[in-house]
Amino acid sequence: MHKEYKNLPNNIRRFRKKRGMTLETLAKLADSEGYGITKDTLSKLERGERTLSSHYIQLLCKLLSCTPNDLLGDSNIELVVVNTDPVFIDETIYALAKEVVLEVVRDQGLSFSEETLLDQVVRAYRIGMEIKQESGDVRPVTLATRWLKEL
Repeated sequence: MHKEYKNLPNNIRRFRKKRGMTLETLAKLADSEGYGITKDTLSKLERGERTLSSHYIQLLCKLLSCTPNDLLGDSNIELVVVNTDPVFIDETIYALAKEVVLEVVRDQGLSFSEETLLDQVVRAYRIGMEIKQESGDVRPVTLATRWLKEL
């Protein structure tokens, strides 16, 4: 199971029970929507024995009246669906990247179009994620220095 999905099994069960549904009820509801998710499949999902595509995560969210982020259940991870593929965003690193880019642009007197500025935030985010993987700690000055080197 993908590490970002680690909370998915418990959260599926939690939201299902919160809605007062049994596995059988949820399976029938999915079937009525035209999706063939069996009670056995749902049981395996809740035990962490099966994985889900982003498409089925979205379906479960619809059936359980929750968001993908509710099912993923990690406050630092956000699921963004891009061309039906899940993309996981660490919101803490993204906020830091945005803050660093805006501060450096202001302090250095740089000028970017809105689209280019967003591209720079995404670039800084990627650098921040690299730094996080390398050292586990992303400091604003380190991120700013590496981002500026790549400009």
